[in-house]
Amino acid sequence: MYKQFYLLLLMISLPQNGKIANRKEPFYHMVFWLSLFGLTLASSVSSMGWGQALVTDFINVSFFAIIAYFNYFFLFPKYLKDKNLLWHFIALAIISILLTPIKTTILYLVSSGNDDIQTHYVKNQVYMFLSNFFVGTSTTIYRVMNEWLVQQKDKNELQNKTLTSELNFLKSQINPHFLFNALTSLNSLIAENQQLASQFLQHLSKVYRYLLQNKDKNFVSLVTELDFIKNYIFLAETRFGHALVIELNIDRHHLDRAIVPVTLQTLLENALKHN
Repeated sequence: MYKQFYLLLLMISLPQNGKIANRKEPFYHMVFWLSLFGLTLASSVSSMGWGQALVTDFINVSFFAIIAYFNYFFLFPKYLKDKNLLWHFIALAIISILLTPIKTTILYLVSSGNDDIQTHYVKNQVYMFLSNFFVGTSTTIYRVMNEWLVQQKDKNELQNKTLTSELNFLKSQINPHFLFNALTSLNSLIAENQQLASQFLQHLSKVYRYLLQNKDKNFVSLVTELDFIKNYIFLAETRFGHALVIELNIDRHHLDRAIVPVTLQTLLENALKHN
């Protein structure tokens, strides 16, 4: 039974995605079966000799491959469709029962002339059935684990895409009307107060420089975001005059924390719209 335990370990270790779609996957399959063949050969060559061991283990591994791939490509996809685990294992048992006498007959014939080995095969058909059934259930365990890993990967990718979309949405929240209103205010300031107009233009350039420099970043430091917000507040207070007063109360212990770029601006702009 330890040979089948090796089989389960090898199945779990294979880096596959559950579908023959990866160009490297046939290579992984080949490595897997060659590894299994090498393990079984190493354990049987001392008792059988090289010639008999090569033929016997090749037959054993071939039948393991038959039931493994039959389950892999036919029975397990049917189980995923029907969601009936009991019938899945019954089907595996039936396939194992059908393959056992065929496998026994072939091994019996290739062992012609060795009565002890032939008798061993005839008397141990229950073991052969269990080994075939174990391989089938091992494939099911592997596929269940693999399907779960694929689902987790897809889930994480979806979450990352959603997060990216949300970040892009946040970064695009500076309304185009903001620039129009800022330029309108700047035009008025040029005629009324050129010094204030110059300061207004400097803060406006800092706002857009921040947006350009951080548009592809997922996070920035809070202190960097606050510098951006201070420039944005200056523009807002200049536009609205004494009608708008904004105070910043900042706990300096949190200045090194990370934040999504433009998050505070989005909150501030919404507050200005609804107040």
